[in-house]
Amino acid sequence: ALFGVAPFRSRTFSELEQKIRSSQEIRLPTDSKVSKECKYLLLSLLQRDPKQRMSFEEFFAHPFLDLEHAPSDLCLAQAVSLVSEAVKLDQALNYKEAVQMYCRALDYFVPALQYERNTAKKNAIREKVNGYVARAEELKLHLKQRSASKIAREPGHVLREYAKGNPQLADGLKLAEIAEVRDEKGVFSSALEQYRTALAVLIPILKDIPNTQVKEIVGSEVQRYMRRAEEIKAYLKLSEEGTLEIGQEVDDKMCCIQ
Repeated sequence: ALFGVAPFRSRTFSELEQKIRSSQEIRLPTDSKVSKECKYLLLSLLQRDPKQRMSFEEFFAHPFLDLEHAPSDLCLAQAVSLVSEAVKLDQALNYKEAVQMYCRALDYFVPALQYERNTAKKNAIREKVNGYVARAEELKLHLKQRSASKIAREPGHVLREYAKGNPQLADGLKLAEIAEVRDEKGVFSSALEQYRTALAVLIPILKDIPNTQVKEIVGSEVQRYMRRAEEIKAYLKLSEEGTLEIGQEVDDKMCCIQ
């Protein structure tokens, strides 16, 4: 199909023998539209010297074939296992790792949908998959905004300089730093209380700062601390209620992927 003619098409047996015995490298047509992975696979198989050809192990493990994600009865169980880990990471506020795990799970959910023949179960799986896709996109947006927030905080030296003449602001920022340290260590209950303490100091100060770059920076920091406090509060509530558990059983009557 790539060459437009049968392999080694010849007018005579002599011409055919010459082509077979030739040591000339086999090349794909210049106008062939194949991916890099596909091209590598083909050329690795079209080596004239058998010793230079791709082995069976290399062939079946090649990413172009992606046999690991081929539709089978194992895909759904693997997808459920991975999405369970994704939800746990999500609950623990490990958003970057959660997104990666959601994406890995989706790599198995897609072939699971292709393999499933029961319409009701397929629709149930598709509904859950749409939810996981939406959550993954939501987390990606959150991570992007957080990254942008870090970039926006580069003028921190301006804030530190201003805080030298404002002891209350310096105290509030110090309290917020302690909250972030506890947050990073996973001591969420203590971090939440510390964020609240810091905000109780910073919010009143914000009202008294003149409309300058400093006010904008402090306002941005206050909003960031408030958002993070709300995230931790929601996480702690979910932990107490034990919600967002993933069903592990998939039988013939029901598809349980919660």
